Amino acid sequence: MSNQDVAAVVRRFRDLWNEGAWDQLDGCLAPGYQHHVGLWTVGIAEYKGMSLKVRGSMPDYRITTEDLVVTGDRVATRWVGRGTHTQSYENEPPTNKTIVIPGMQFYRIVDGKIAED
Repeated sequence: MSNQDVAAVVRRFRDLWNEGAWDQLDGCLAPGYQHHVGLWTVGIAEYKGMSLKVRGSMPDYRITTEDLVVTGDRVATRWVGRGTHTQSYENEPPTNKTIVIPGMQFYRIVDGKIAED
């Protein structure tokens, strides 16, 4: 795959996430997909559950990719997520304030799908 094709996989995944198209995310994820969260690694179902919790507490939460760099089958992104905290999250009462979460994510692409991030 070209660098452009590899980048398109990650962009499509991010677009679907922002749309809340959870049933379509599987089309971007390789069998055995692994999402690394600190010291834990979770699969597709757990990742979707975590994502739904975030979106449940901030229904307008969206992630904007600020930088995207491709090297072979690897993609590095720098992003900023923004949303209004209108519902409880992890027993934290809603603040009705805008939450801004900066982050970085690194992806490994296999056969046109995200194998891990």
